[in-house]
Amino acid sequence: MSYPFDCFKTIENISLEKLKKNSDINSIFSSSKEESILDEYKLEIEEYKKKIEINTFSFEILKKLSQNFDKNKKEYIERFFKELILFKNIINTNNQNIKDFIFIFKKINSLKLNIYNKNLVINNPINSKNIDFGFLKKDYFNYINTYNNSDKEKLKKNIDVLLLGDVINISLPSIGPINNNLSSDKNNFIEFINELISYKKDNDEIVKIPLTGLYIGDVLSEKLLNLNINKIGNNLNYNFNNENMKNLIISMIKNINIKLTDIFYIYSKNNKAPKKIKNEFIIPYKIEKYPSKPEEIVKMTKGDIDKNNNFEKVIKSNNKVVSYVINNIFNKHKDEGIKNLEKKNYKNVLACYLFYIINLIYIIVKLYIDSIDEILKNIVDSREKRFSILNIKDAFEYTSLLNKSLLNFNKVLLNNYYYLFIPSKIVSGNYGMSIDEYNCYVPESIFLGDNETIFNEYPFFNNYLYDESLNDNQFKVDTSKMTNFITIFKGKNDIYKSTIKLEFGGLMCDNTTLKKSIDILLKYYKILEKNNIFSNFIIDKLIDNFKNKDCIPFEFIEEYYNIVKINPSINKDIEKKIINKFNIQIEKSTEYFFRLTDIRNKIKKIKKTDIHNLHILEEILQLNFIACRTKALSLITICEKLIIDTKLKNSLLKIFSEIKKKHENLTKQYSLNKQ
Repeated sequence: MSYPFDCFKTIENISLEKLKKNSDINSIFSSSKEESILDEYKLEIEEYKKKIEINTFSFEILKKLSQNFDKNKKEYIERFFKELILFKNIINTNNQNIKDFIFIFKKINSLKLNIYNKNLVINNPINSKNIDFGFLKKDYFNYINTYNNSDKEKLKKNIDVLLLGDVINISLPSIGPINNNLSSDKNNFIEFINELISYKKDNDEIVKIPLTGLYIGDVLSEKLLNLNINKIGNNLNYNFNNENMKNLIISMIKNINIKLTDIFYIYSKNNKAPKKIKNEFIIPYKIEKYPSKPEEIVKMTKGDIDKNNNFEKVIKSNNKVVSYVINNIFNKHKDEGIKNLEKKNYKNVLACYLFYIINLIYIIVKLYIDSIDEILKNIVDSREKRFSILNIKDAFEYTSLLNKSLLNFNKVLLNNYYYLFIPSKIVSGNYGMSIDEYNCYVPESIFLGDNETIFNEYPFFNNYLYDESLNDNQFKVDTSKMTNFITIFKGKNDIYKSTIKLEFGGLMCDNTTLKKSIDILLKYYKILEKNNIFSNFIIDKLIDNFKNKDCIPFEFIEEYYNIVKINPSINKDIEKKIINKFNIQIEKSTEYFFRLTDIRNKIKKIKKTDIHNLHILEEILQLNFIACRTKALSLITICEKLIIDTKLKNSLLKIFSEIKKKHENLTKQYSLNKQ
């Protein structure tokens, strides 16, 4: 069967009307062949596919929904309904983001001047932890290879920059891609972080700073070589070689070196005093062993901290305690790992290490940008005539924007960090961390973050067991979790200052590259938009099936059928079990009705307020109310048609009627009270 009729399959799509009308109820449940709920809408669906000229590029949304339908149709169909409505909302938001993207595209094409500082912001159409839109396929971007060699890698990198991050400001320069989807260069933040946590003694130089792959030298040389016309006018005979100057600038940028040892140590002004470790890079916890009780994680003393007096000892000490904690959480069964998060200081160690990495990222990239500024200052201070006519002003403006972009990036990471651990107070301005008496970063308060969320989203893991005998216990970045941690914004604004919006920089290289990249993405977003429209059409048909036709899958009531079919004469124990099951579903439907009534009244009373989320909840509650009520009432019909013992049957039906009437009165009275 062709798509989508191979999805949302059930042995029988049942309504109360169908149950009541069919004299042989066994025939309804006798088939072993599954059919799609969508079969009933086949003609409409096929006509719609032709109408919108749909292709089959991106159907992961409906495939995931279908998988969850299969998983939940037997007992927990309410879970499926919740996802169905939420996915519909995400798809609608996604298509609105695509429309906004098209608006930005038109705006960019109309700009003849520099894009910098124009505040062009994109709500990313494909960045979502809730849905895999199935959009990014490398082979779909192969035609980029038709561009010349100098263009195609730039385009791929710029598209990588634009693909990840909830909100992207393309008026700000990017500080690097999060991961490589299209480009071959590994200068991205995932590789960068991997390098930070896998320190090798003989190589402390950081080489994968994401900025190094973004043609910073080319951009700066272009700006510097937008020459100062006034000064050239006074030097008409001056021979200026643009190509040599460009190569010189690119070479100076390429030769910037950042070393971890330089970052970790405090140096005296005259370099005569011994180097001292900055305690802010020490994770101030250790593994304490006891002769008669289990080992635990404890806070370091001043003596412990003073022993970490060189770079290598700090790295080993950090890795040892972090690897130990990660191993005891993420190398365990999920239930045990979540439980271990409650152990003394475990959560603190995880939080300290993630904060340390975020801090280190900011410091290193800031040093790199500062090094560029230092080169520019040296050019300004130089007495060489060839430098005097360079456009230093535009170059400094560019590095200023790089710093702004880095600050924005850091705000995103720190806010996501806050929402992952949720400190009970944030007084010191460090998103839940503070400096202790030894100048180490420690939690400012207890963390209230949900343990299961931390377990599911913490972005580091051990890929082998912790071994105390090893000096280099290390762990790895979980690429998927780290990508989500960086790119899925937990909030829209900074928690300290609501006027600061969270966003990434998205401009790379030059305006031409950006415009081409946006143009390439636009083609795919239009395809995605069409697929989304079709997915919503299918979701509407499913909603119609459950809500307007009062249909439920046979699997949802199969248990009732089996109980009565196997026990047609029914003893007292079975009778009690049946009544209990009927009661549960009637009570659930009544509770859903109460909540549905409350939501509808709330919607009526709210004025000039966004009630979109309330309407989403209303639709979920309505589907759940109908499903539970239909399930309960189906049991009446099943008993009526299958029970042989007339006396027991009538007794059951009488009890059902009394329970049903009681709940109908409850719902009626509740409605009157709420008017």
